[in-house]
Amino acid sequence: MARASSPEPLPVLIFFYGDYSSMNKSEADHFIGELLETSAIAFGVRDRRSPHIWFAPGEQKEIAHYIATETGGEYFDATPETCATALGQILQQLHSRYQPGFKPEALDGKRHKLLVKLADSAKNQHKGVRLRFRAASVPTRHEIR
Repeated sequence: MARASSPEPLPVLIFFYGDYSSMNKSEADHFIGELLETSAIAFGVRDRRSPHIWFAPGEQKEIAHYIATETGGEYFDATPETCATALGQILQQLHSRYQPGFKPEALDGKRHKLLVKLADSAKNQHKGVRLRFRAASVPTRHEIR
C-alpha cells in the first residue's frame, strides 16, 4: 500500500436531525448503492429526545442511521449540550481514518459485501481498537485510478 501525497477529497454527509424517517427498503438500498460507488461516508447526530418511528412492512426505518451504518459512518445520540462533542467525534474519525485499498475481481457495478478483521496478533497488540468499515462495495469503472 502506498500513501497519497495529496489525498483526494472525501465526500461526507452529516445528518443533524431526529431521524424520524422511513423509506421503501429497495429505494434506500438503491440510494446506498449509489453512495457505495463513491468513497462517501455518512454520519449523523440525532437529538436523543426525538421519538423513534414505527414503520410499515417493507420500509427501512431511521433511514439516515441506516445510510451511515452502511457507508462505514456512525450515528450519534446527543442532546443540544453534547452536539458539539458528537461533531468532534465525527471529525476525529475522519481525521484518523486509515483507508485500505483493494482491487475488485470485477467492475460489475453490483454490491459485494465487505468484511474487515484484525489478525489475531494485531488484536492482541492493539486491544480496544474498533474497526469501522462500510458493509459493501459497488465496484465500477470510474472507481479505479
